Amino acid sequence: MGGTRTRAEAAGIFLLSAACLFFELHAFRFFTLSQWHHFGALVVSLALFGGAAAGVALALSRRLRRADPGTAAATCAVAMAVSAWAGLHAASWIPFRPVRASVGPEELAAVAGWYLCFGVPMFFASLGVLYFLLRRPGNVGTIYASNLLGGAAGVASALWLESALDGQEAAATAVLGLCAATCFVHLSPWRIGGASVFLLLAAWMRPEIPVSEFKALASLPNTLGARSVHSGRAEGHHVALLKVPTFRRAPGLSLAYRGRVPTGLTVVVDGDRPDVLLEPPVDPDLPAHLPGAVGHELAPEGRALILDAAGNLPVLTANRYGRSSLVHLPPEIAGVWFDVQGLDARRYFPGATVVTVPPRTLLRAQPDGSVAYVEIALRDGAATMTAALGQPTEGYLFTVEAWREMLRCLAPDGLLCVTRWLEFPPRESLRLAATAVEALKEGAPAERCLVAFRSLQTITFLIRPRGFDPASRRRLAEALRRRSYELIYPAGGGGVHAAALDALLRDPEKLYASYPFYIRPATDDRPFPWFFLKPGRLGELRERADIGWRPLLDGGFLLGAAAVQAAFIGLILIALPFLRARDRPPVSSAVAPGIYFFLIGLGFLFVEIPLAQILTRSAPSAAHAFGLVIATMFLGAGTGSYLSGRLRLDRVAVVVAAAALVIGAQCALLPRIGTWTLVPGGWWMVGSLLGALPSVAMGMAMPGGFRWAGPLGSWGPSWGWAVNGCASVVSPLLASILALGVGFRFVLGVAAVLYVTAGGMLYFKSRVVSPESRVEDELSPSS
Repeated sequence: MGGTRTRAEAAGIFLLSAACLFFELHAFRFFTLSQWHHFGALVVSLALFGGAAAGVALALSRRLRRADPGTAAATCAVAMAVSAWAGLHAASWIPFRPVRASVGPEELAAVAGWYLCFGVPMFFASLGVLYFLLRRPGNVGTIYASNLLGGAAGVASALWLESALDGQEAAATAVLGLCAATCFVHLSPWRIGGASVFLLLAAWMRPEIPVSEFKALASLPNTLGARSVHSGRAEGHHVALLKVPTFRRAPGLSLAYRGRVPTGLTVVVDGDRPDVLLEPPVDPDLPAHLPGAVGHELAPEGRALILDAAGNLPVLTANRYGRSSLVHLPPEIAGVWFDVQGLDARRYFPGATVVTVPPRTLLRAQPDGSVAYVEIALRDGAATMTAALGQPTEGYLFTVEAWREMLRCLAPDGLLCVTRWLEFPPRESLRLAATAVEALKEGAPAERCLVAFRSLQTITFLIRPRGFDPASRRRLAEALRRRSYELIYPAGGGGVHAAALDALLRDPEKLYASYPFYIRPATDDRPFPWFFLKPGRLGELRERADIGWRPLLDGGFLLGAAAVQAAFIGLILIALPFLRARDRPPVSSAVAPGIYFFLIGLGFLFVEIPLAQILTRSAPSAAHAFGLVIATMFLGAGTGSYLSGRLRLDRVAVVVAAAALVIGAQCALLPRIGTWTLVPGGWWMVGSLLGALPSVAMGMAMPGGFRWAGPLGSWGPSWGWAVNGCASVVSPLLASILALGVGFRFVLGVAAVLYVTAGGMLYFKSRVVSPESRVEDELSPSS
């Protein structure tokens, strides 16, 4: 009977943890659509303190610690199910204007409301698991393994069942929570009936995710004659198709064009970045008056490679100049165009072969010199968001390594064409020019190979590795004149962009140091091309222009603000048990295990984030990359946690320290690992190994900490859980800040140091301070 009860409790912990991680990933998606991923990182990361608050609550209350674990965990599971469903509904009613973030009292109240909506369910889920960790000390490894394996299942189900759920994520979370409750205690018929009524209500009352008024999806459906064609989730993104007769899009269109810009089927990803699929036939003069047409006129005959397209304008331009093209469409868009809508690719993308292979994998597969023309399509907004754990937006098409791959693919006299929106003061344009300069270092001087021109709202760069000869420059001048485009570099006018580019080509290092924005080129180790603002120059910028708090929306600037808030709240939570708990041990005896729990909390995310990022360049989406790493790391850590119960504490310490060897090897091999992921299917094969190898040893760290903190009474593990939770929320923010400044290899190196330090502390405790037998005796339910 006892074995049956133990298995039932393990199943309940598994389901409760799955519900928690399932809910957490849906919370990120909520903010991706309703606001921007920056605010999802800020609010959801801080809401994760709900898990730390569970440890604080148990450390403060002896009465809570003495509750029957089965009954208490069942109550927590039901509370998690109800609060998750109610929290998603409540969050959808909270108004928020992001341009006033951190300033207006209404916005501060909204953020506080979000903390409750997303923090309370996580509080109850963590509390339910923690009860068993405290009251079943002999099974800590098995219990924590069930917790981790459930988390892996929750992540996997959230990623691969998103389309099937069709907005029923709140009801699915409630089902998982109530199923967990049935594993902990026997439910009477009337309770089962009440749960059934609640589930029917949950399935019927779906939470409607609001869309920020500053996003395209908030305004386009309300325009005259607009109608929705499709709305749903695909590949980790929300994709909407609309027919909007008044929405016309042709970025950089020449003022010399006298025709009419046609409308088409509009696609909106995550509520923003609208693009248009034009209905054939299209006036051939339209694509001939776009910036990409200039590149096509100067490029030699041959095939075109078009990357990151969302509509068909770049393909129509290539077709206008008689080129066949290989065009990359993001899988979430291609799936809606062709699988859902059943569109004919040959009709809408004439002369093109459409692929959804990730761009870096596609580039890697192209032979040297096989392409005459490469173009990175212009999509509104920045790049595809990474959501998951609070990073600024990455963009692996805009790193030095990616541009070198593009230049490698070009035939003799081939051209790379990149068009982006014009901004003041110049930021993105300077970084793109700096990227070109760095990518061209091994060839001809950048001054001969780079051309920049502008339309009314866009800036276009043409890069030719062999350089532009006088004949091609004359052809360029004629092509710009016919379209009324302005040459910026070389020999551009006196505008701010021309002056900035000239300064960059003369002395890049001087401009990097003096410019108020980060404009150094992004690399695969620091892939953040949309993070510009130097926080130390904020005061100077606010004095020069009335920008208010708008810099908070620039790239990852919110990262620092979130880290400061997380550290402040974490210190309060960590200190509360010392200030209020009556049965706390002396401070001197709690400091060492507290540091240990903090180190392993930082270290786990310091490994997870770089490994997930290395997959982002080759996975179908960032959500798949992070999901694979999180799931495999949880699986590996669950295995390690289960095995830790069979080892003495000193041997557990040795294994925890040995994790640093695997992490260090991954750090040293990170560039080569990135290359391995670019082979077809390599992202999931390599990603599975990356996540599983170090995490088996890392998974032993938490059970080892519980065994260390056991002699402090039940207060010790509760407080250690709280410290670990606070560190786990600060760590993704801190890891991203370090990656912005130094790179992901540095973050992995820090993780290795953290684990070898934690393992050394645990070994010293087990071998020098306390015999193993004493530790096990004091970890008893009576304590």
